[in-house]
Amino acid sequence: MKKYIVFAVAAAMILLTSCKGVQPENSNTTDSGTPNSTQHWSQTETELPIDPMKAAYPKLAGETLYWFEGNADNSAALMLSMPLNGGEPMPIADFEAYLVMGFTALDNGTGVVLIADENMNASLAEIDLTTGERIISAALTASDDAVIALVNLTQDKAAAIVQSKSGDLLLKPLDEKLKPGGSIAKMPQGFKTNGLCVDGKLLGVLQDELVAIDTEFGNQTSILTWMDNDLNRDAVQILRYSQSEILLFSAAIGYTGDTAKLITLTPSSELDQTEKIILTFGSRSISADVRAVIAEFNRTDPDYRIEIVDYLPMVNPTDEDRQTAISKINVDIITGNMPDIMQLGGGYPTDKYFDMGIFADLGSFLDSDEGIELLPAIKNLWTKNGVLFKVSPGFSIWTAVGNSDIIGNTPTWNLAQVKTIMEQHPGYDLFQGNTDTGYMVLAYYLTFNIASFYEINSGTLSFSSEEFRSALAFASSFPTNKNPELFIPYKGVGDENFLMYPLELREFNTISMLNSFFDAKMVYKGFPTGGLSGSFVIATDPFVMNANCAHKEGAWRFIRRFLLKEYQASTTEGCFPTNLNYFNEKLSEAMKAPDSSIIPHVYVDISNAANYEDPNGYIWESEGEKPILFVTAIDSHGTVVSEAPVFPLTQEQADAFTALVNSLDREYISDDVLQSIVIEEAASLLEGQKSIDDVCKIIQNRAEIYINEKK
Repeated sequence: MKKYIVFAVAAAMILLTSCKGVQPENSNTTDSGTPNSTQHWSQTETELPIDPMKAAYPKLAGETLYWFEGNADNSAALMLSMPLNGGEPMPIADFEAYLVMGFTALDNGTGVVLIADENMNASLAEIDLTTGERIISAALTASDDAVIALVNLTQDKAAAIVQSKSGDLLLKPLDEKLKPGGSIAKMPQGFKTNGLCVDGKLLGVLQDELVAIDTEFGNQTSILTWMDNDLNRDAVQILRYSQSEILLFSAAIGYTGDTAKLITLTPSSELDQTEKIILTFGSRSISADVRAVIAEFNRTDPDYRIEIVDYLPMVNPTDEDRQTAISKINVDIITGNMPDIMQLGGGYPTDKYFDMGIFADLGSFLDSDEGIELLPAIKNLWTKNGVLFKVSPGFSIWTAVGNSDIIGNTPTWNLAQVKTIMEQHPGYDLFQGNTDTGYMVLAYYLTFNIASFYEINSGTLSFSSEEFRSALAFASSFPTNKNPELFIPYKGVGDENFLMYPLELREFNTISMLNSFFDAKMVYKGFPTGGLSGSFVIATDPFVMNANCAHKEGAWRFIRRFLLKEYQASTTEGCFPTNLNYFNEKLSEAMKAPDSSIIPHVYVDISNAANYEDPNGYIWESEGEKPILFVTAIDSHGTVVSEAPVFPLTQEQADAFTALVNSLDREYISDDVLQSIVIEEAASLLEGQKSIDDVCKIIQNRAEIYINEKK
C-alpha cells in the first residue's frame, strides 16, 4: 500500500501559503475598506475540535469550514467540514492524492484543489464541496508556470498565483478547463496569501503585516501589524475579512499548546499595551517559534512587552543584505544602541563585546531561578570570568566519528597523526564517501579550524604560520579531481575504507544509528586540529542581554521561557536541549526499547533518487533486543542495498555521548568570505602552479584587506 501525504512539504510553500477564506456577497465582504495598520484589534477565541497537527488548508465557504487531513491509516487525504456555529468535524471523502498542495473553496458549492500523484505529476481538480467528487481535472506540465497558491477570485471563480519562469509571482484566473489565463496582477516577492479575495483585494502576509493587494492596480494597503496585536503571523490563516471583523484560523503548535481555534478580531480604540514597559528584542533571523513566544509573552506578562528590532526584514535577502545586517548589529552594539535582548549567533566577536562590558550577567538570574538548570558544559562554554553572558534553548555538535579499531579511542588528533594512520591503512579515504580531493580536504579543515588562523576578537590573522603551511601541504597531497561515489553509511560502515565521517549531531536517534552503523565501535574523534578539541557547539537561537537594560528582571522573564522544558520539548526537534533535566530525560528515552511491536522503517536513498517509506513499518520478530528503527539503504530502482536495525543506546554508548557533551569547549565560528579567499588562492597550489610560500603571502594580504574593510 502506498503512503499518501496530506500536505506539501515546506519547499512547496516557501513564498506563498495557500490558506484561504471565502467571500460571501453579504456576510463576509461587508464594509471591506482597509483600516490603518495602527488600528488595534480586540480578540475573542473559540477552540475547535480539530487536530492542529493534521489540519491543512482550512477554507471558509458561507458558514462552513473545510480542510484536509490524513485519514485513519494515512493512505489518503481526508476532506472534512464543520459548521462555524458549532458541531463536530464530518468527513466528506477520502481524497486520494500523494500530495495535496493547495485548496480553495467557492460559494457556488465547488472548490479547486492542487494535487500531485506518486510520480509528482501535478494537476488541478474542481471538486464538489458536498461529496468531494471531482468534476473536472487538468494536468499541469513542466512547461506550465508553477502553481504556488489558489485564490477565490469571486464567488464562483478561482484563480492561481503562479511563479513564472523569470521568478515573478503572478495572479492568473482559471478558465473553465482550469487552465491559468493571462496575468491580472503581479504580487510582491515574499507575499504569503491566504487566498482570500474581497472586493478585488487579495489579502495576505507581507513581512509582519496583514496587507490587501488590489488585483487590478497592484497597489497594497496595510491592515494590521501582527505582533502589535499579539498574533503570530506563522500560526494564523485568514478565513474572512471586513472592516468591522477579521476571522482567523489559528493552529498553535508547540510551547503555547497544540490547539486549533477561531480568533475573531474586532476594532478597538483601547491600546492595552500602553501601560506596559517596552523591552526591545533584536535579531536578523526570527523563527516562527520565537515569534510564538513573543506573542504569548506580550499577551500574558502583566508588566512588560516585547518590541521587535528586525535587522533583516526583507523576505529574500542577498548576501550583501546579510552582511549589511551584521555590520548594523555590530555598530549598534559598539555605539551603545544594542536592544535590551538580542539573538546573537556565530560570526560576532562576543568575547570582545564581553570585555567591553556590553553583556549582562545572566548567571545571577539563572542561579535564583529554581525551575531551570542548564547542562554544565554548555553553561561553562558561555561563561567568562564567572559571568554567564549567553544562553540558548538548544545546540548541535559538529564532529567527526570513525571506527575506533582504525583511528583509536582518544578524542582528539592532529594532521600528523592523520598522516600516520593513513600510511598504516593504504587505500583508505580520509572522509566517508570516496570524496577526497585537495579542495575537499582543505574546505573541511578550514570549516572547523578557521579560528586557528583568525582571532575574531582582535582581528589577528596567521595564514603564514607553520600550522597553516602544514594544512596546505596536507591538502596538496590529495588529487585535485575525483568522481565521488554518493552513498549513505549503513550497517558495516565502520569496515568501509575511510577514516572519518563528518556530521552535525542533532538528535539522540542519530547517535543510536551511528552506533549501529559502526557495530558499536564508534568513537567521537572530532576534526584534526592543532591540539584543540575537534568538536564544536552550534547554538540554536542564542540570547544575550544588554548590560545597560533598565529592566533586567523583565528581560529575564522573557529569556527564561526558552530554557524551560515546556519550550524545549516542543521546539528542539533537530537539536539537543540545554535544559539539564530534559536532556537527561531524552537520553534515558534513547536507551529504552519502543512499546509498540511496529518498528518504523527509515529508507535512505543512496543514489539521490526520491526517498520513499513503507507505511507498515518493520515488525521485529526476534526474541532478542528490539530495535527503535530499521534503516534500509536503497538505490534509484528501489533495490535494497543494505539493512540495519537500530537498537536503543547501551549504557556505555550513552556514557560516551555524555562524555562528548561534557568535553565541549569550543563554539563553531565561520567566515564564508575568508574561507572563499583561502580556497580561491590555494587553487594555484593544488593545481601545482605556485609554491606554499607564495600562496601564504597572497592569502595573508587578501585576508588583511578584507578584515580591515570589516573594521
